[in-house]
Amino acid sequence: MRIRKFKKEDGKVCSAIARKNLRTINRKDYSPETIRALLKRNTSKVVLENALKRPTFVAVEQDRIVGMGAYEKNDLHSFFVRPDHHRKGIGSALLHKVLEEAKKEGIKIMYCHSSFFAEPFYASHGFQRIEKKTFPFYSSTLSVIRMKKKL
Repeated sequence: MRIRKFKKEDGKVCSAIARKNLRTINRKDYSPETIRALLKRNTSKVVLENALKRPTFVAVEQDRIVGMGAYEKNDLHSFFVRPDHHRKGIGSALLHKVLEEAKKEGIKIMYCHSSFFAEPFYASHGFQRIEKKTFPFYSSTLSVIRMKKKL
């Protein structure tokens, strides 16, 4: 597996990975309304727009994208790994790359808004829970675990 920078042509595949996670993994923790809103935030067009304005990386295995991760300033964004590739070190490799790049930019603390599902993953990489946060999200609400890590 290798980690490389996001390319414009990666948008559709990365969107599909995010949406698959939302429909399968995250649906256990969020209402159907919240999932619909999250799906709107992860269309091919939105994923591409976001990836072009912040450092975004993809994990590639045998010429196939299997995960993505990004950051903007000192916030993690868009961390998704194909559900059938979970627990194989892909997320860890992506997170390592993102934190390494952020550190090169002089970022001292990284924050993330973790899903309930991903909280143990981030905790295993040194992120500490700050608080559970619920806020309005489209016509629904979104609850996340706010976490931080010193770099």
